Amino acid sequence: MSLPLANTVQTGIRGDSTPPVITSSGVDGYAPLDKITLVSGLTAMDNEAGDITSYISPVGDFYSGFLGAFEHDFVVRDRWGNTATATATINVEGSYYLQPTPYHDDFSEGLGEHWIKENGDFDAVNGSLVAVGSQPASPRWNALIEADSNAHVQAVFNLNGVTQVGGPIIRYVDSNNFYYANFNIGGGLKLVKRVGGSYIDVITTEIEVPLNEDFTVGIRAYVDKLALIYNGQVVGEATDRDNLYGNKHGVLLNTTSHEIKSYWIAASDININLLSEGVMFPSENQPPIANAGPDQSVTAATQFTLDGTGSQDTDGTIVEWRWTQTAGDTVTLDLENPARPTATSPSKTTAQRLTFQLVTVDDEGAASSPSLVNIDVAAVVQNDVLNIIDKISFTFESDGMITAFPGRANRETFRLKPSDPTGLVLEDGWFDFEANDVRRVEISMLETTGVKIISSDTDSITRERSKLHVRMGDMPIKSSTKEFEPTVSVFVGDDERGVVMTAPGLSGAPKVKYYPTTARAV
Repeated sequence: MSLPLANTVQTGIRGDSTPPVITSSGVDGYAPLDKITLVSGLTAMDNEAGDITSYISPVGDFYSGFLGAFEHDFVVRDRWGNTATATATINVEGSYYLQPTPYHDDFSEGLGEHWIKENGDFDAVNGSLVAVGSQPASPRWNALIEADSNAHVQAVFNLNGVTQVGGPIIRYVDSNNFYYANFNIGGGLKLVKRVGGSYIDVITTEIEVPLNEDFTVGIRAYVDKLALIYNGQVVGEATDRDNLYGNKHGVLLNTTSHEIKSYWIAASDININLLSEGVMFPSENQPPIANAGPDQSVTAATQFTLDGTGSQDTDGTIVEWRWTQTAGDTVTLDLENPARPTATSPSKTTAQRLTFQLVTVDDEGAASSPSLVNIDVAAVVQNDVLNIIDKISFTFESDGMITAFPGRANRETFRLKPSDPTGLVLEDGWFDFEANDVRRVEISMLETTGVKIISSDTDSITRERSKLHVRMGDMPIKSSTKEFEPTVSVFVGDDERGVVMTAPGLSGAPKVKYYPTTARAV
């Protein structure tokens, strides 16, 4: 006598009571978009039957109509009816056929390539979609568009006085399985489903559509929620799970007299609401449209943000924002957010305009035409920089002990950090002598014989952005000096008086060790 297979419950007797063990395989589950295929990513072991992974089944229905990662419960049962459950992450993978953007067709350029003549022949005549030729077998003329199972369709009809059935189609699987809106005169507007070749009313109304005037009929399908729409208003709703993954939508006509003057569809959108307008169906991939944002006016030495978020791709997704500076002093863009890069405006005593060009690239590699944006940078106000330096303190930094070797070529490198950087240009947090329009730097000390000075007017001091490279041994001081505290002053723009950045007695003032014995004999 053979034993029952795993997952087949043994009745009448009771054997082992140990439940199976269900665990993750280490790989997430998988389901293709709009398909019934489902892989749990779980494994199951039974103490008698061994590996019973093939008997794992979902608890309830799993819906694969949207891309993303979703958690779902699964169960496995051994031959004695013992069960084990586990929750798995299911990745719904694939790509939406249509983007969420509503698409529109007014048939002004004929019957587009996106239309499929599923049953019978169609043509675009005088800006309307009409059935042509001899009447095909049931379900009559069908013209469809391939899209996604979650969709909203609307069409403008005119019956031209002929009382025949017809209407929009949604979730078309095949000729025996689909939904359509039926405006059969005398029977009221309905949402009808065809399942296995049988017609069943899903939503009924008492609305009678006009015989000789334009009217709009639509259907919205979101998971198992269906809505019937008439002239922009929802007139009925229902829950139904038949034809759940039908991914073609279109129109059904039963006579060559009816016209469809406009057609809209939105798909793949979790907010498929009423449609009022949309972009035309493209016959091929359309390049994105770059928008570099509005022109801006900024002060010197301030951060500004370029804004390319207004760029659009009507039939895909923008995957790359390419920014290029085409005019003005070069600035460095921080591209951490490529759609909204930032930079710091240059600091000069003359105003200037920075110009940036944006080119966007879509998910099929098509590049947009360039879009330009201007950033007008105000001139540095000389007195402002002087006033700022005068009101704040600076931290003095050097490579180590500051030394002076008279007669030698040794240089010390200094940097100064402001206590408040507002209004100043910095390099890595340090005062930028060049960008703040410092024309001259002086380092001085007071001796009994007077003030001794070296300056950037000679090669005693050279500047490199935030760094001062100083030959302290050029300071003409007495050989008996052991140590001195220098004063650092800067002259901004055309200013001839100078402003002190650090000096003896001020916070952060440096001390210099003097080595007179290193002087060369003459």
